[in-house]
Amino acid sequence: MDFENFFPSVSPELFFTILRRSGREISELDASLLKNFLFWMATRNSPLRLSIGAPSSPLISNFIMFYFDEEMRLICDKRGIKYTRYADDLTFSSNIKNVLFEIPKIVASILENETQSQIKINHSKTVFSSKAHNRHITGVTLTNDGKLSIGRERKRLISSMIHKFLCQLLDQDDILKLQGFISYASYIEDDFYQRMCRKYGEENLLRIKRFKVE
Repeated sequence: MDFENFFPSVSPELFFTILRRSGREISELDASLLKNFLFWMATRNSPLRLSIGAPSSPLISNFIMFYFDEEMRLICDKRGIKYTRYADDLTFSSNIKNVLFEIPKIVASILENETQSQIKINHSKTVFSSKAHNRHITGVTLTNDGKLSIGRERKRLISSMIHKFLCQLLDQDDILKLQGFISYASYIEDDFYQRMCRKYGEENLLRIKRFKVE
């Protein structure tokens, strides 16, 4: 499942509501400073919202979602469901047949209570899956043998970009992207990274990793 416009849905009012609920009292000056440091206006005179890309936003959003996460965890534990959340991506998994179909209504109800209906579900991204289909979570593919994979399309892209690098056909921006892809691949699926080393030469993979923008 996915939240709709997650960071822009978080207001200073919601932040201070959770802050008070957690038992923390701050001065008016501190409240004003936090409000202006942590939130921004998308357009002139628009309401303040949590900024996408600010280094503080993930911390603040996790703080705001703390009570939601705790309630979801307790509900899921009772039903034999594993619950995880990464930013606005929610994942529920279980070996119990049909138990997950009730989750969207439960999530909507808890969001209404815990976030004053400010955070809502992006229903177009709610997906049910099983071992009969490819299962993708935050860009990672879960294979039926219990392993992680970066996916076939991304493998093809990385291999193609390595070839173009060796032919000096990549600009600096694409080389930096390739560096990120290679680090990502070696972390998620080291077998693929080792195949690339055998195919293109380990020294060439190291050349890519050590490339510096001039």
